[in-house]
Amino acid sequence: MSNKVHYMQDSVKVGELGEKAVLNFLLTKNYVQSYFDVRGEKAYREKDVDYIIMFIDKSRHPIEIKTDTYSHTGYIFYEFISCIERNTLGCFQKTKARWIFYYFVNDGTLYIIHVRKFRYWYEENKCRFKTATVTNEILDENGKHTGKFFHSNGHLIPRVEIEHLDCVRKHHIGNAEFQTA
Repeated sequence: MSNKVHYMQDSVKVGELGEKAVLNFLLTKNYVQSYFDVRGEKAYREKDVDYIIMFIDKSRHPIEIKTDTYSHTGYIFYEFISCIERNTLGCFQKTKARWIFYYFVNDGTLYIIHVRKFRYWYEENKCRFKTATVTNEILDENGKHTGKFFHSNGHLIPRVEIEHLDCVRKHHIGNAEFQTA
């Protein structure tokens, strides 16, 4: 992670691209029947769940989609505090999803992470990872700087390390709509 300031509006746009790519990927799987978008439902927002995936056997699987544009760093960002100022848990700690779909929009790499097993592995290994703080600025509706910031904390976990875990599956799904600046 760099000292760059992240702008919430940019993060939302990147997130939408990532969600579209991940959902298109899921719909190509013969075991996936459909999905339900639950992002607007308070009960699911509180659980940090984005979608419910319906398999053809009628089983339902809650998922969270995280997007990232820092593929060049070689790390995933395990956010354990989403807002330091409010002391709110980060996605990896808070979500009640069964799976996190962690997608690097700019290189098309998707990690499908089994949340419970990954949390256990993380707790056993977190002391080995570098801590990073991300600064986020909220822009107004016109894209102007507000001077309002919040900060997130997390660990930088090497991608090559998680690729060898039984609880992580790596896919390359591409994203023709995203171009790096």
